[in-house]
Amino acid sequence: MNSSKTRGWLFVVLTLAALAAARPGIAFKTFWAVGGTIHEQITRRSLSALGFAEPAIYRIDKGNESQDHTGANNLGAPTHHFDDELINASRVYMRTVFKDVVDTAPNIVPKSSSKADRKAAMKARRHAWHEWGRLLHPIQDFYSHSNYLELMLARPNTDRNAIPPINWGNRPARLQTGYFVVRENLNRSLAASAVSTNHPGVTLHGDEEYQRHKASTDFAAALAYVNGANNLLHLELNKDNTSQIQGSIVDPVSRRTLSVLAQEIAVRETNRQWAELETEIRRRYPNKADDIIERFKGLGDVSRSILFLVDTSGSM
Repeated sequence: MNSSKTRGWLFVVLTLAALAAARPGIAFKTFWAVGGTIHEQITRRSLSALGFAEPAIYRIDKGNESQDHTGANNLGAPTHHFDDELINASRVYMRTVFKDVVDTAPNIVPKSSSKADRKAAMKARRHAWHEWGRLLHPIQDFYSHSNYLELMLARPNTDRNAIPPINWGNRPARLQTGYFVVRENLNRSLAASAVSTNHPGVTLHGDEEYQRHKASTDFAAALAYVNGANNLLHLELNKDNTSQIQGSIVDPVSRRTLSVLAQEIAVRETNRQWAELETEIRRRYPNKADDIIERFKGLGDVSRSILFLVDTSGSM
């Protein structure tokens, strides 16, 4: 193998290794190489049905994805992922980003038809898309990082096909999110020790109890483990996909995994986030709201895109 190819493959291997080592338990995976593009799937399912154009979905997803970039002061921030029991602080972070998006909204409509004004409007629109994507990431993560789903499933007669997003005005008792520790999947005991040291007063499950939980596929036991009095590590709550402990548990009523059920609530939450943003835009900018909303969905004529199609079928 020549040296340039060797360096290329070495770069790929080192990049994937860095991603895996940095945060092996990322919930609702972002990158195909480390668990799948689940954030994109959630976002696309919601926004496609809401009438967003592909360029808008792409840019919003890039903002969402940025929260899981290493070295961007996003990946390690608990408030960007609803980690470490910082539920209220995570919501404050979301409100800050929401305000930025709303403040930017009127600027995505060009002030005139001049090239400079249209360029400025496109820049503003890309910023708004990116920031709204950043806002969607933590609230989508919430349904994988918290025991909200398990608390709802523990209630009698819960409709598995219509579990609503959380009502923040009446949040369930015993709602919690997990404490994240780098490399927690490699050594759960050391991770638990680090959390106990850094967060006095936190009470975690013992290693033996955790091992029993890890080995069990019992639905009732899985709910009891995360809905009890003890605090939890991130890896004990994570439902990003079926490779995770909780994500692999099958709900006997719907016959769907907790990972699938969590993703479905995240889609409903994404719909709600758009409804709240649209409502606020209409309240703040009633005279420009229709134009702003159309352009935010990627339907306004701020700029033109050129799409190249390449036929690789061999028939031409």
